[in-house]
Amino acid sequence: MRSDWKGLLAVIFIALACISIRFEEMLDFPDYKVIEAYGDGLKAYTVIYYHAQYDSTYSHYEGMNYPYGEHVVPAATQPILSTTIKFISANFVDITPYTFHLVHLMMLFSIFLCALFVYLIMRRLELPVWYSILIAIGMTFLAPQIDRMSSHYGLAHPAVIPAVIYFLMRFDEKRHWRWSVYIMITVFCYSMIHFYYFAILTFLISFFFLFHFLQDFSWKRFQECAFHYTIQLLIPLSFFFVWMILNDPIPDRVSVPWGYLHYRAKWHGVFVSLNQPYFRWFHQHVKPFGWLDFENMAYLGLVGVGTTLTLCYYWISNRFKKGAVAFEQQATPFLNKLFYGAFVILLFSFGLPFILPGLEGMVKYTGPIKQFRGIGRFVWVFYFTINIIGFASLYYWVKRKAFQPLLYWPILLLPCFILLFEAYNFTKAEDVRLDEIGELKPGNTYPEVTGIDFDRYQAILPIPYYSIGSDNFWWPPSGFIMQKSQVLSMQTGLPTTAAMLTRSSPSQTIKQLQLIMEPYRRPAIFDEYPNDKPLLLAWDETRYQENKAPYQQLENAGPLLYEQGELKILELPLDSYDQRIADRKKAIESTLADTLFTTGSLLSPDSNATFILETFENGQAEAAYAGQTGNAFQLKKWTTTWETPLPATDSLNWQVSFWMYIDQDLVPRTDFELVQLNDFDSELKKDYKQIREFVKAIDNNGWGLLELPFQLDERTTKLQIRMRNPDLNRHTLWWDELLLRPAHIDLYQSTTDYIWKNNRFFPKGNSQ
Repeated sequence: MRSDWKGLLAVIFIALACISIRFEEMLDFPDYKVIEAYGDGLKAYTVIYYHAQYDSTYSHYEGMNYPYGEHVVPAATQPILSTTIKFISANFVDITPYTFHLVHLMMLFSIFLCALFVYLIMRRLELPVWYSILIAIGMTFLAPQIDRMSSHYGLAHPAVIPAVIYFLMRFDEKRHWRWSVYIMITVFCYSMIHFYYFAILTFLISFFFLFHFLQDFSWKRFQECAFHYTIQLLIPLSFFFVWMILNDPIPDRVSVPWGYLHYRAKWHGVFVSLNQPYFRWFHQHVKPFGWLDFENMAYLGLVGVGTTLTLCYYWISNRFKKGAVAFEQQATPFLNKLFYGAFVILLFSFGLPFILPGLEGMVKYTGPIKQFRGIGRFVWVFYFTINIIGFASLYYWVKRKAFQPLLYWPILLLPCFILLFEAYNFTKAEDVRLDEIGELKPGNTYPEVTGIDFDRYQAILPIPYYSIGSDNFWWPPSGFIMQKSQVLSMQTGLPTTAAMLTRSSPSQTIKQLQLIMEPYRRPAIFDEYPNDKPLLLAWDETRYQENKAPYQQLENAGPLLYEQGELKILELPLDSYDQRIADRKKAIESTLADTLFTTGSLLSPDSNATFILETFENGQAEAAYAGQTGNAFQLKKWTTTWETPLPATDSLNWQVSFWMYIDQDLVPRTDFELVQLNDFDSELKKDYKQIREFVKAIDNNGWGLLELPFQLDERTTKLQIRMRNPDLNRHTLWWDELLLRPAHIDLYQSTTDYIWKNNRFFPKGNSQ
């Protein structure tokens, strides 16, 4: 018992020493420095701070996607931390200024807890104190979650899996309700840090109970399993169901999140790591490993890889008649159950069975599982399981062989040395240096330096715009504007219309995108604003000059309030949108008043205008953007939706535009091909995009104008449009009003109801 206390104190001291040495800057830093100053990293800080400081309730985050906001869990506010800060600050003393520091301390504390729980597991397996300490330190600092400290702070908590494994081990020894309560608390607390933990722990616990039950089929064991499973998982599930699902503020989350099979584990991300010199040498001098995404990697360690191969060989060679873990010890049955479950989870993390030919489409039938698209993260369960089993197996093998000290010590120490060596390389490679954000320094904050009365405004509109989370549209952050707008929001309490969220509403995203697309209709979202206050326009001049097209209409929309370097802050009155639409209509009316040439049903300043206009008035769909009918398709596979001979032309620069109903989940992810054919129907050229990439204007009725410029091959005599969207299954896609024209030719039309230019319909009179 004394040696256990000494060992426990030793692992505590060593873990804290390693943390203080490796992460020294995170323990002592000014509040204007962060680990990652852009993208997901910065967002992880600001959403926590905003929720703690400004949100009106504990359940709803209001800092992005104004005026809708988001539930605090998918908003990744780490509710257990942000609500604690919020409660203490509201009722005792304001600790929101320490939010960033608390985020760091939470991660470091989890590293400490990870070492502690791994040590307790190894000691429970009756391994020597010194051996358990070395394994605990090595496994902790090689844990794949350490890699998440660069930006995904909610996922950078390695303690969660060894904690549950330890409690399951104690539960397996004596199935007392208190161990189930400890597991329930762990599941709840870590799910309130990041909800992915709920999915990962659900898999771990569920497979453990499955193999526990399969060991002994009986009604008594079933009742026992059901009772403890209810405590461990179903009670937390019931809470989250009521709190998150029944009270979900988002009515239409994406049904099939993108990336399920993209963000899976890859073999060379699990069994190989370029952070280790031997793999790096092989990659550089023998054969390079394939490219990996951040989410494809979760290295097991050399000992973990060796243990995996050894156990699989032993298991297969015995024709699965014996347990994979073969050493004689009281915990062996538990380790076998743990291994079987972890092995199934490993296969799942690789994308099985959905990566098998013909089964890709089965993902859509997996229910809530498909919402956890980063399935490569599930490898974390196998990492801890295989290393625990590997080091325990090695010790008992050496003990059974009764080696002399000359061999005993090297055999046990060499794997420990390899583990520590790899852990050192892994943590050293991770860049967790702190970066400075000048606007966070005292005396340099936006309220202090701008002189702007921020109470006059209701939200921030950043340019370039960013919109991440709906999985229907992707507008990733560009340049520094995401950082500037989020810090501005954090310091003023003004939310942003932009969003970097998770599984957010596609229909709300479409309304947000109206704000920055070409002037066409008064944005429908204004009807949902609580007041008529102006917006603040946060403007990155450098990025704007690099790509003016999407934002040019906003350049002079309101007065300049502040300018520093490349950052501009402007006032954006809501009625400026009405004025820009009115100016556009006025310009069209002015052109229509001039002398134009009639070509078919359209007018043009060019007497030789060449074009094709297809109104689909004989289409098969009642849903139409203009006229009585439109066209409709089901696009489970590539389908030719339109084909036409190309009229004689000297122009090589053309545009195709059409209207499509885009306010339907997954429609913006439709694959689109414009194919050029010659006289023999041979393919000459093909332009590929997804629908989301070339939406130019959005009407308030859910229809969007898609416009794609393309270069014509001189040999082209026929054009085809092909589309595909297997995710839509049997749902119908609607489109209407297709126009094909040379890019330099403008076309006009005037009817009793509207004026028309280049496929844009503007109602006559004051209606917008």
